Amino acid sequence: MLKGSQIKDSEDLQKREN
Repeated sequence: MLKGSQIKDSEDLQKREN
């Protein structure tokens, strides 16, 4: 669960940067 949350946050951050 924790890993999934971290991955989702990372993807959201990358999408925001782009």
